[in-house]
Amino acid sequence: MTTIDRLLPRQIDNSYDGRKAALWILGAYLALKLVMSVNMIANGATVAQNADGIPLDRFSPAAVREVLMLFALVALGQLALVAVGLVALLRYRAMVPLLFALLIAESVVRRFVVGAFAVERSAAGGIGTIINLALIGALILGLALSLWPRPAR
Repeated sequence: MTTIDRLLPRQIDNSYDGRKAALWILGAYLALKLVMSVNMIANGATVAQNADGIPLDRFSPAAVREVLMLFALVALGQLALVAVGLVALLRYRAMVPLLFALLIAESVVRRFVVGAFAVERSAAGGIGTIINLALIGALILGLALSLWPRPAR
């Protein structure tokens, strides 16, 4: 089976011949994104100020509500990706390499969008950027492991 066949399988079923470590990476990534997304919905102001360094105290109350709404919407989109990832992990493992590729693409494009629409950040924040870059690294490792076939027995 070629790399492109692993990335874009003709049939999506539970067959998976990549390394098992990729499944663990995907599971850990999905669990972390689940926690991060729920936290972003429940504690949007704290996440915006502390993790992302957005100075909400300089914004008008209406602007703060808009920022928090956008954070909640991003978190909702992340929860949808987590749900798709869980389905792939539990039932349709042939999708795992494709899912890694999509998650990498989403993360990288999101970084470009954040850069294009960046607001002034406080010096205290920014840990979110470091965490997101580390997660992109984990996704790249997971993709490589999911495309690397296990040795024949």
